[in-house]
Amino acid sequence: MTPYRNPLRRVSFYCTVMPKNLIIIVAALIAVGALPIPFYGYYVFLRIAACVSFVLIAINLVERDSFWFWGCLVFGFLFNPIFPIYMPKDAWMVLDILAAIFLFFGRNKMSTD
Repeated sequence: MTPYRNPLRRVSFYCTVMPKNLIIIVAALIAVGALPIPFYGYYVFLRIAACVSFVLIAINLVERDSFWFWGCLVFGFLFNPIFPIYMPKDAWMVLDILAAIFLFFGRNKMSTD
């Protein structure tokens, strides 16, 4: 009988490229999203970039740290572009600031550098 193997283990082996600089860039993009930008296309781009980044970081953290893993999953779900969550602009401003702070302070745990 073979021992239980985590199916995401192989995925996390191949997705280990998440440098600190990329995490800081995504945090800056999210922080800019808190500003009142009249161009809606930026917010669509932001949803895609943030969701992909949070999911990749979560895959990297599957076996390491549960707080940062679950935080990335929650933010990835909130920013997902496929089934968007609609909230007032004020709520998104707070969420953008929290997500940027989460990425900025967690970059050492989340990165592979």
